[in-house]
Amino acid sequence: MDRGLCGLRAPDGPAPATPLRGRVFALAGIATAVLCLSCGGGCATLCGWLAEGPVYRYYARIPLDADKDRIVAALNDNIEPVQAWRCRGASIRVRQAGQPPVLLSAQIAVARPRRLRLVASLLGRDEVDIGSNDREFWCWIRRNDPPMVLTGLHDSPARAAAIPFEPEWLMQALGVLPLDPTEYRLEHSDEQRYVFLVDDRATLAGVPVYRVMTVDLFSGVIVAHTVYDRQGRVLLRARLTDFRTDERTGVPLPHRVALEWPPAGIAMSIGLREIEVNPTEIPESVWQRPPGGVR
Repeated sequence: MDRGLCGLRAPDGPAPATPLRGRVFALAGIATAVLCLSCGGGCATLCGWLAEGPVYRYYARIPLDADKDRIVAALNDNIEPVQAWRCRGASIRVRQAGQPPVLLSAQIAVARPRRLRLVASLLGRDEVDIGSNDREFWCWIRRNDPPMVLTGLHDSPARAAAIPFEPEWLMQALGVLPLDPTEYRLEHSDEQRYVFLVDDRATLAGVPVYRVMTVDLFSGVIVAHTVYDRQGRVLLRARLTDFRTDERTGVPLPHRVALEWPPAGIAMSIGLREIEVNPTEIPESVWQRPPGGVR
């Protein structure tokens, strides 16, 4: 992880709560840089103390010594005002092993508890359709051979192994599904700023996995979701960056999401321009699965 000059950097994510705090932290950062440039061999020790010392602790949105229940409660409080969101001007860069990257335009909508729709197109022609409603979920990619609609039921693992995502995991990564503290254990990283919420579970297809959420205590947000198999290999990963605070609800939402499926050699970088939180109306047709077969 890039920690910038001598290991100290301003956190990713929402800005400090008030202009005064922002100015104080900026002055502290300047003073730190000057000290670190002049301290010679003691730089690592000094900067390490400043990075996780009293000033740093003061600005952490979740206390650095918080237990699991307090961390989960803070994360859930963050997203409580968000019942749904929609972005009509998303851009997606898709990379697949052995193929050149493809740039797509997209529309994305999500709503609690199980509603999701991502439709990406190239020159007005649909290329990807991923979705979920209260009953089922689906995935369609034009470049698959054949390009059929793969479907699964939330309450049944049938055919789920062929679909490269699980709705619950993706909904949590997109910031609308609250966490159940009883499902996770807390583990600490080498950096005091970051902790991990770890969940041992099986996929819908019955495969045992570890699901790990990386929490940035300073910014008070989840910055990564990773699913590992029992041998420690990454099956799925979502990295969340460019957090911006919604003016109406005060909720920090990521505006860049990087999704990776290493076993399939697929990676997607999603850029979200204007996110509409709790839109007044999303047509019911948005949550309907497209017809089966070739589109």
